[in-house]
Parts: sequence; structure tokens; C-alpha cells
Amino acid sequence: MKKTAHRQSWFGIALLFTLFLVAGNFFIYQQQHDSLFSSFENSQQNVVKLLTQLARESLITENFALIEWYFNSWGKGHSEVVTLTLVNEDGFALSTYNRPTPSVRETFTSSGSITVNHDRYDLTLTSEPIVTTQLLNSLIKQLALISSIATILLGITTWFLFHKFSITPLLHEIERRRNAEHEIAKQHRLLQSVINGVHDGIMLINTDYEVELINDSAAGTEDPQLFNDQQQPIHCYEISHNRDTPCDGDDHPCPLRQVKLTGKHATTLHNHPDESGNDRFFELLASPLFDDNGKLTGIIESSREMTSHILLQHEIEEKSQHLDHLAHHDTLTSLPNRLLFLDRLEQTLLKARRNGELFALFFIDLDQFKQINDSVGHSVGDKVLIQTGKCLQQCIRADDTIARLGGDEFTIILTSVNSPDDAASVAQKVIEAIKEPMDIDGNNYHLTASI
Repeated sequence: MKKTAHRQSWFGIALLFTLFLVAGNFFIYQQQHDSLFSSFENSQQNVVKLLTQLARESLITENFALIEWYFNSWGKGHSEVVTLTLVNEDGFALSTYNRPTPSVRETFTSSGSITVNHDRYDLTLTSEPIVTTQLLNSLIKQLALISSIATILLGITTWFLFHKFSITPLLHEIERRRNAEHEIAKQHRLLQSVINGVHDGIMLINTDYEVELINDSAAGTEDPQLFNDQQQPIHCYEISHNRDTPCDGDDHPCPLRQVKLTGKHATTLHNHPDESGNDRFFELLASPLFDDNGKLTGIIESSREMTSHILLQHEIEEKSQHLDHLAHHDTLTSLPNRLLFLDRLEQTLLKARRNGELFALFFIDLDQFKQINDSVGHSVGDKVLIQTGKCLQQCIRADDTIARLGGDEFTIILTSVNSPDDAASVAQKVIEAIKEPMDIDGNNYHLTASI
């Protein structure tokens, strides 16, 4: 009786231990299930955010072939991708990748949106966590095996069961974690390869200005892997500006600070002079990154050199201003020509009618100009016209207009005239000024004017 009771007690202890062991293994399974799938979902969402930014850059430049290349590179390089699509707001698919022979069991779908020129585009990534599912299935089989063996050998020896299987879950846990880390590293390498294929510089920056990911273009002559493997965090302003503090001021506004304030995309222009002091302009586009709770975690910053574009724009503006001046001014005297005179006369008429004001209009001819032009040549005649224009400008106010219609014909528009006597006084002033001898190349010439 004592031996039987002892065996029953021993058997009960072994049974309780076995149940505890099985329950512990299933608890581990549940924890690993939640951890692996949560890690998979977070990784997939981060990839969608980056692919969304890359697609946005390609949509801005209307480079649809580059979007297709991104999607195919990601799909072919990652066996667990089922579908990857980009559709516009009308539901039209701009680019689609489908796995050739899908055997979908359990899938996860992540999506992101892009707005370009007020048009909305939606990106959707559906993946089957093949490696994660295989690890969990393997864990289930192992737990079932442990439970079966524990039940069969329950009456033989409790110590043997404990010794045989107590560390097995730990070993498989280590193996599962190693496989998961290997899969994450594989995704990271593929992601690095994708962003290295983009010509524009790209950096993933957290809210502390620390660079978490960088491509070849942003790294410059340095290997981007050196930045990604840094033991100490490196900051974005150290890479782009070689400074110890974040960008500030009107010349270098900080895109991260703008995104923090607005929670929206930000675009800014920076000037980074080269070693010779020549201007180099870069357009920075910053897109916010949010976690599952809607909290801002950082930005994706892309930079594109705009130096040639801006210099060309300045050159076009200067030429446009020059052409506008030529179209509205006399080439000899630089006074307004007939076209600009008529425009200002129309504006003066409208102002006079609106405000009930008076204005005066003078038509001026140089009486002796033809004799000077015929006797001493057009070269001297041109100089006489130039000096006459300067003389007339000294007789009027800054708000008035003097124009050359052609030949020796000039006009003056006097605005806001109080009375006809005021206009007559200015006309007399003009006549007296032109009577003064003109010194041209050491010779004095005398002219009179008819108004």
C-alpha cells in the first residue's frame, strides 16, 4: 500500500509537471506567434512607407517605368510578396505585381497613399508570412511531439522527461530568433539595394535628427554602409552641412522641424556652396512617418540638385526683362517708345477720368535738327537726340512721362496738372532748356523747339 501510494504520488507529481511543461510550451508558442507576426507587420508597414515615397518621387517626374522596376524588384526579391499595386483615385492600376503561382493561406495587407498635384494614389502590399508560418508550424509539431512523448513516458521517469525536454523550447526559441533576424537582415539588404538605385539622395531620419538609413547619393563619396553601421548615431546636419547643430534660418530652413510643426509634407530649398564658393542649390522633400498610434517617428528626406534649373531660370528672367525693355524703349535714347507712350497715355486718361484730374500732353519737334543731321552727319545727330532726351528729363517730375516717337519727335505727359497755366509754365521751361547751346565733341549746336 505504501509503495502504491508512493507511486501514485510520484505519478501525480509527474503528471502535474508534464501539464506544466505542455502549458509552458504553448505559452511560448503564443508569445512567439504574436512577436513574429507583429515584427512582420511593422517591417512591412515601414517598407510600404518608403516605397510610397519612392513612388511619389517617380510620379512627380512621371517616370512610371521606374515605379514598375521598384515593384518587380521587390516582388521577385522577396518570395512572400503576393501582390503589390499602385492605383489612382479612379481605381486605375498604374503598376501591379502579382506572384506567379500564389498559394495564399494567411496574408497581411499594408497600404499607403500619395498625393501629387492634387491627385491621390493608393499603394497596397499583400504578403504571405511564409517563413514566419513555417517557424510556427515547426513549433506546433515540436510541442505536439513533446506532449506525446511526455504522456507515453509519464510513468517511467519524471527526471528523464525533465532532462530530455526542458531545454528544447529554449533551443528552438534561439533558432527561431536567428531565422527571424536573418529574414529582417535580408529585407534590409533588399531595401538598401532599392534606394541605392534612386538617383536622388534619400535619408530616413528620426525625430532626434539621427540618420537610420541612407543611400549612395546622399552619402556622397562615403560608403552608405559605414553610416548604417555606426555605433554612435550620426545626424543629418552633420552629413549635409558638416555642422554641429540643426539647420535654421531663412537660408537653410529645417524640413524636419517644419514636419514636426505641421505633420505634413514639407519642401524647401537649400544652398550648399562647393569648395570654390560656387552656389549649389538642392530641393529637399520631407515626408512624415507615423507609428500605429499616429505619433510622428521621423521623416523620409529626398534631395535633388536644382542648380542648373535655377541658373537657367535666372537667365531666362534676365533675358525676358531685357527683351521687355527693348520692346518698350527707344534703343538710342533709352526713353519710352511709341508703344509704351500709348500705354501710359491710356493709363493717364483712365486716372484723370476716375479722379477728375487734369493732365497735359506735349508734342515737341526740334526745329534745326535736320540741318545739323544733314551737315555734320548722323553720328552727331544721334548725340544731339540723346542730349535732348536728358535735357527734357530735367524739366519734368518723376511721375511724368517723356517718350521719343521717332526722328526728332518727342512727347511729354504731365499728370495731375492743377491748371492750364501750370502746363504752359512747363512748356516754356522746355523751350528755354532746349535753347541752351549743346556741346557735342567740342562744338556748340543751337536748337529751338516747337510745342
